[in-house]
Amino acid sequence: KAMNILFAEALSTELVEDGAGNKLCMARALDQSSHKYKIINQLFKSKTIAYFLKIGDCLNTFLNNEIPLIFVTDWTDPTEMVGLRLESDGQTKDYPDLCFLAFNTNWDDINSSGIEDIFAHEFSHLWLHLLGFDFDMSQSNKFHTCTAVTDPFMAFSEGFAEHLEIVTKDLGSSMNNTPAIWDDGYDINAWLSLRDGQLRYHGVINNRFIYHTANPNLKDYETYHQLHMAHITSSAFMPEKIKNAGQMMASEGVIASVFYQMYQSDALKNSFLEDDFYRQFGIEKSDLSPLENLYLKIIYTMSKIDLKKPSLMIDFIKSYGQVFPIEKETLYDLFLKVTHFSTVSLEARKIFEDLYRIGRQGEIEGFKTCLKDARQFKKDKFQEVFQGRCSLDKSIFKEIWLDTDQDIAPVPWLADKTVKYRFDINCASEIDFLALDQVTLDQAQKLVEIRDSKGGFKSLDDFYSILKNIVEVL
Repeated sequence: KAMNILFAEALSTELVEDGAGNKLCMARALDQSSHKYKIINQLFKSKTIAYFLKIGDCLNTFLNNEIPLIFVTDWTDPTEMVGLRLESDGQTKDYPDLCFLAFNTNWDDINSSGIEDIFAHEFSHLWLHLLGFDFDMSQSNKFHTCTAVTDPFMAFSEGFAEHLEIVTKDLGSSMNNTPAIWDDGYDINAWLSLRDGQLRYHGVINNRFIYHTANPNLKDYETYHQLHMAHITSSAFMPEKIKNAGQMMASEGVIASVFYQMYQSDALKNSFLEDDFYRQFGIEKSDLSPLENLYLKIIYTMSKIDLKKPSLMIDFIKSYGQVFPIEKETLYDLFLKVTHFSTVSLEARKIFEDLYRIGRQGEIEGFKTCLKDARQFKKDKFQEVFQGRCSLDKSIFKEIWLDTDQDIAPVPWLADKTVKYRFDINCASEIDFLALDQVTLDQAQKLVEIRDSKGGFKSLDDFYSILKNIVEVL
């Protein structure tokens, strides 16, 4: 059952309010005979957009969803939005709960708009919305980038979406036209958003986001806002410093790497089910490619978990293994390797950090010993997890959110519209702790060291007690 697709043009980039205070985008349905309609309609026939529309059709059938897909042109940046005031056939109607897609559109050169490249990313947000994901569950108020640690909700939504950008490159032709040296960071791609886009591709494929990024030079920044922005957009990875479990689950880059490895797994893609499973989606098994098969299984698993719980990524992995038990071993092995076993053991981070540190020193015998221990550790720990003797989330610290007095900008190009920075103290970096008045870098580093060694702060009182002792000593 093909979804009903409606094309519209934004009437303004300013949002309006309805009688209930809901923020709405104003748009007008495009006439099928119009120039704009014909351009977008042709674009939707492109290989990659048509591919993901097919998956969207399957999801609509699975959910018995009658809501149309509305694609709004002439917006600012590509995004998913909730709330639309639509003019159509001379009438205006408000849809305060409708999730739709909005894209910037260059009518002189539609390809330069990048719609095909980013479509799957934004469309996947709409999938999650239909499955019950609530974007307002995110407690982070920082600008999200692939190097930033935000919260598990934003990380799950953006991480899943980001890996689809890479899939889009693979399915399309753009990857074949990539120059040998594509990281031209000293040119226009030094700009924040373009640099982040390059990092998504490079960092996700190579699983770089499990590492911390280097702290910027504090002396280079006059305000905390500037320091904060430099930290969450850093591209300098530090492989000898692995993120803790909570930080990984709050990192969209790490989540993207997990889904990317699922996409790369022939074992997961080629494991087909009985015909009845696919008929829920209104499609026959014979009409599916291995990759489409994988995404239907991913969507089905997402429909079985509570997307409003902060444990949603761990719940996804566990649920997938329960629903598709033949694939459980493959998936668990994949997840634990991507995360370096950090979610199941506090000891894991030290083992792999030491392995990297000793390897860089060139101590062959020491490295061989460390490597042997690391391999045995992985083998033993995997069996504990796979057999249910150790939980997948054993080493994830609980969320404890703290409001600070320092200002940050939720988006860097609106630096004058700041908010008070809010972060989870058990996922915080040294730079985050500098948002607290009078905390020095040495004290912030000590806070991180104590937190990670003791299994996380237990409460805000626990945190402030430790902070007081650190301040007195240092």
